[in-house]
Amino acid sequence: MHHITIPEETDISNRQWKRAWNPINILVRYVVASFVLASVLLIPLAWVVDSYALGVFILLPFLGISLSIIVWRRSCKAVNTTYQEVLDGISNWSNLSNDEVQVFVSELNGSGEQYGVDPAQKYTLTYVEVAEEYTLIKSITVDLANLEPFTKSEKIVSQQIVSQSFESGTFRLRSSIGNWNIDCLKRQ
Repeated sequence: MHHITIPEETDISNRQWKRAWNPINILVRYVVASFVLASVLLIPLAWVVDSYALGVFILLPFLGISLSIIVWRRSCKAVNTTYQEVLDGISNWSNLSNDEVQVFVSELNGSGEQYGVDPAQKYTLTYVEVAEEYTLIKSITVDLANLEPFTKSEKIVSQQIVSQSFESGTFRLRSSIGNWNIDCLKRQ
């Protein structure tokens, strides 16, 4: 599986991408930072400004909450405008097929939701590569929130294959080590 990257022509960084998926992390950081800022700035001045310092000490965390929501919403907006390009890069298998190898790929199936973010947190797909010497079956899970692919594969050498066929979107393979029936595949 090729590495998952955010296209360079987009205006989103990996850091901003990950912020969209972790709103609690942003909220905690900004609230803690605002308390620290309030403590550092206002405790030395508390004896001079008296009750105003307490008011500002209370208001700064609300400012931290507001800023964290703004940062998170901007990150969500950036992910929502960019994710389709990332998914297209994940599912672009057309350049792998050649005369000696047949490639079959399923559609991306998403699962898991994050409030404010349109794409699913995880996507799965099945990739089958048929060559004269072997058949390779990969089950690929993509953690889109962290841009990490996880692959589980099985390579069956031609000596172990009893029969294999592809018709009506279903790939069937019988071998001495097991049987596979994989639906919803498309030839690339």
